[in-house]
Amino acid sequence: MLAAAVVAGSTTFNLGSAIWQFVVAVFMGVLIGVLFGAAMHQLRMRSDDPVITGTFGLLAPFGAYAIAEELGGSGVLAVVAMGLFVGFNAPRTSYTTRQQEAPLWLSADFLLESFVFAYIGLQLPRVVSELNDGEVGPVIGLSGVVLLVVLLVRPLFVYPANAWGQWWTRMRLRKWEQMKLRGASAPVSRTRRGREELTDQQLRQRLSETKLSWRDNAVISWAGMRGVVTLATALAASDLARLDERAAHALVVVAFVVTVGTLLLQGLTLPWVIRWLKVIDGSEAQEDARQMAAVRERSREAGKAYLRDKRTEWAQERGEGALREFDLFAKRLVRVELDAETAQIDLQQPRMTQDDLMAMSKGWLAVRRQLLLEERDAGNLSEEVMHELITAIDAEELALDTRVATRGQSRP
Repeated sequence: MLAAAVVAGSTTFNLGSAIWQFVVAVFMGVLIGVLFGAAMHQLRMRSDDPVITGTFGLLAPFGAYAIAEELGGSGVLAVVAMGLFVGFNAPRTSYTTRQQEAPLWLSADFLLESFVFAYIGLQLPRVVSELNDGEVGPVIGLSGVVLLVVLLVRPLFVYPANAWGQWWTRMRLRKWEQMKLRGASAPVSRTRRGREELTDQQLRQRLSETKLSWRDNAVISWAGMRGVVTLATALAASDLARLDERAAHALVVVAFVVTVGTLLLQGLTLPWVIRWLKVIDGSEAQEDARQMAAVRERSREAGKAYLRDKRTEWAQERGEGALREFDLFAKRLVRVELDAETAQIDLQQPRMTQDDLMAMSKGWLAVRRQLLLEERDAGNLSEEVMHELITAIDAEELALDTRVATRGQSRP
């Protein structure tokens, strides 16, 4: 019934034209989003004013959406691509920008999602009432069929995809073993940005995909809740395809049923499914703890290398006699790294200016932050652990700036 309505809503249907429109929508949407994201990232890197970056951050998605739609692209994909680009590079900006934007975007996300769901919910009765009496039942039935198809398509993709990944892993490991026997170089670089060579175990781990049981794949298959993007896409698709009012209303009803159905059915039962299948593994927490301990050790070594370089510069500029004060302050910085909760940076070192102390402290934090980004980009650190450690460094820098500002205000 819906197919007939969709066909009736358009004069002719051309498969080649539809595919071309889809390709253009995806390409232009992603391209515009990346361009806007790059421009926004440059603004965030050059401006430390959180008011300016926050304001442009709120306005830029509307511009990306409008321009992408005007050029025949997908405005939704443009906004998503922009968000991914800015979010991935967010740790490279100043800590004040991140701390100011985090609550702003959480509030905006909550308000926008609430508004969209409320708007669709208020619109649904009118959409249903405008359908003809003979169309309500078939559209509701079609919505149920589509919901069932959505529930079935995901496991039909997840299980074969996992099998393909495991097969491809075995092929890569077999090729690697053969190259080792021939004495050739491994298909993965053995060095990591100039550091020590990777061991065979580390290389094997990089070449391997995570092994998932059928229970793991079942949970992944069931965690396919649809959200506000589905509703927004349904509204945009009706305009893009130039459907008539009846077909557009039917599309909105189907999207609403699929979204609410998956949220209520899968969302409410997902914790129960996880417990029933006993997909509870503490190895993830152990792996996060291992990564955190390892990166903290590398961070400490990188910080010490930075202090050694600064010590040489300090001796050249001020003489060997000034190294005592430098060494005392360097030890305090190392203690901050070892125990960030209890250690404090002393800004009242004798015979060292506050500018010197601030420059050393800021450089120490910058070296540690840069190391986290390199470990993330090299695949040695998960995004979650990286953000947790970045947040801790941001807290140290905030405490440092707050202490300096407080002491500056207390002076007569």
